Amino acid sequence: MPIIIYNHNIYDLQENNESVIKLKSSVSKTILIVLSAFALLAALGGAVLLFFAMEGDYDAAIKHFDFNSEYANYVLATALGGLALAIAGFFLSSKKLSFARNGRGVTFPVTFVSILAGLMCAIHFWIGVRGGVPEEKPGLLLAELTFTVLSAVYFFLKAFGLTYKKPALALTGLIPALMFAFKLLRLYFDNTDPLNAPLKLYTIVMYVSFMFYFTAEAGVDILRPKMSRKYAFSGIAAVSVGGMVSLSKLAVRVIDVDKFGYDIIEVTFFAVIWLCAVISFAEKLLTSRENKEDEAFLINTEAEDSGETDGSEVAEEAETADEEAKEAVEEAEEAVEEAEEAADEAADEAEQDAEKFEQAAEEAEEAADGAADEAEQDAEEFEQAAEETAEETVEDAADTVEEAVEETVEEAAEKTAEE
Repeated sequence: MPIIIYNHNIYDLQENNESVIKLKSSVSKTILIVLSAFALLAALGGAVLLFFAMEGDYDAAIKHFDFNSEYANYVLATALGGLALAIAGFFLSSKKLSFARNGRGVTFPVTFVSILAGLMCAIHFWIGVRGGVPEEKPGLLLAELTFTVLSAVYFFLKAFGLTYKKPALALTGLIPALMFAFKLLRLYFDNTDPLNAPLKLYTIVMYVSFMFYFTAEAGVDILRPKMSRKYAFSGIAAVSVGGMVSLSKLAVRVIDVDKFGYDIIEVTFFAVIWLCAVISFAEKLLTSRENKEDEAFLINTEAEDSGETDGSEVAEEAETADEEAKEAVEEAEEAVEEAEEAADEAADEAEQDAEKFEQAAEEAEEAADGAADEAEQDAEEFEQAAEETAEETVEDAADTVEEAVEETVEEAAEKTAEE
């Protein structure tokens, strides 16, 4: 009876632990949603502030904002606030909150923005190719254009949910990160603006936020639970800082065409990438759930979550599993047969050894019997020899006594005759 009670106590503890984990995941999810909402407000507000700072307080001659620009200070405070929200998201998110497999699968908003991003990547690549190769550091541009066209392929795969169904294809999510990495290198080595120019620094921060986001998204799509916190951080950072810079550039290009000379395709490209990141992050966040450490659970529940699993794929997987099971049974039967053969051989060897031992025992017994018989014969012969020796000794002694008596009698007779 105590054992039964103890087991029930264990089950109660397990249920309580699961309840606590679910509660923590739910609270963490709510916190991330709130932080993301503030990050979106920071992006929109920061874009408006940066637009006014660029339009009214930017000195194109020195590539800096005016020293007393209030808008520039507000922009900096908003950017730092967005990064603070991202850091808070990292530390306040639960390790048990999983963004794997895009929650319930690909939806229309993700499909739409992914196709749009893929088209913008293709257009951006085409314009880059037509623009020719610069004389200074042409390798960086070629690398950037290569990853740009590959990014278009990634976004089209993502639009149809292929990166969620097959973890191997999720690795293609690293391609946009590499594209922004080469954009970052080109901007760093561009001597048109000084490195400490505020607009250049904001653009660098935007590139870095997009790099972090796509890297973390690839991590959660290939079922790496440890990437959940990093994904929360990079998602909030991309929403806040990435939106502030990309939307302000687009607004400046649309309203004041000639002031900064921004390319309409490029700034639209940045805004579309930001919109794709926002919608993907929002969908993953809203459909996030308690992390199941068993990776097989995530794979098996993919069909239930996405609702798009092809029946033929399930049948093929079932047939494959059936064949593997049959092969395992055959291997087990072969192993059993080999074990039986080995056992029979061992039994035969043991039987042969027993027979040999029995023969040796019989031979030893026969040898012992032969030795006993020989000893008995030797004893009889010794006894006979002793009897014969004793008889001869007695006869010799009798003869000696008889002779001595005769001699004594004769001597006594002679002495008597002499007298």
